[in-house]
Amino acid sequence: MPVITKMSFSDNNNTYRSNMNNNKDDESSESIQRQIHQYKNSMLDRSHHMVNLVSESEQLGINTATELATQREKLEKIDNNLDTIDNTLIGTQQRINRLQSVFGGIKNYFYGPKTAFLPKSNSQPNMTKNQSNNTSSNKQQQQRISL
Repeated sequence: MPVITKMSFSDNNNTYRSNMNNNKDDESSESIQRQIHQYKNSMLDRSHHMVNLVSESEQLGINTATELATQREKLEKIDNNLDTIDNTLIGTQQRINRLQSVFGGIKNYFYGPKTAFLPKSNSQPNMTKNQSNNTSSNKQQQQRISL
């Protein structure tokens, strides 16, 4: 609070002015101190808020790292399972191929090998058995001559 001093009329204006200046100085210094105090409190509040934010960020980072580690373990387990499945599929395919080979051989033994038959077109003349034998023997003779 401002200090009120007694005014003396004997000194006239000089005493009054000096008391007024002192009062103004006291008021301005108190005002400045109040502003400094408010600024300090504001800075402390901001600092506490920043510390809380840093703490929350740190906890969030820890939780994220833990979750990523868990996900990595799951992905590695999935990768191992896929490798196992792949190996099983390869083995199964090899067994199927062997069975097809065995049964295909047995089938070929009883039914003969498959031959590809081309459909006859209208431009090809129908040959009798004798004619086809003649053409094949003609081809054989031509091959012997060319040798």
